Amino acid sequence: MAKALPAGRPVHRRAMFGLFDREGWGWAFTKALFWLLVIIMTLGYIPDRAYYFVVSRTIELGILGWSPINLCPPENGAGVPCPVPAGGIVPWKDIGSGAALPQARTNGVAAQIGKNVLYIGGTDGSDGAAPVADTFLTQLANGSIGPWSNGPALPEGRSDAALTT
Repeated sequence: MAKALPAGRPVHRRAMFGLFDREGWGWAFTKALFWLLVIIMTLGYIPDRAYYFVVSRTIELGILGWSPINLCPPENGAGVPCPVPAGGIVPWKDIGSGAALPQARTNGVAAQIGKNVLYIGGTDGSDGAAPVADTFLTQLANGSIGPWSNGPALPEGRSDAALTT
């Protein structure tokens, strides 16, 4: 037959593998610290990472600035973070002869007005060349320029001009 515990002696149960007394301050502090960390993770860190997962092409885990997950396209270029940080410089890409001016020009002035790019005046680059009145126009599409077309001519030729928009 089982023997009962003696009457009058309280049973002291220990918490955390016997490290803490269940009624002591050490166990209370440990529980409070645990729940504080759970609250911080569920209300702060996890939603923050979820936000960046939605708006960013790279998932930053916040571990010393290192991320094993990159959703950037392969043509982004080797060694360039995606998205490129503010003020970052990306390497130049050759877009072929489709972006070349219809005629060789130097000493002209270029301007971007909205999605339009203008190259105005200049010379053909030869010694003693007279300024020309030609204007070339192209439009930006998907971050690169398209083919150039002739724009309205200037009243007279100009070179080494300045332009503000």
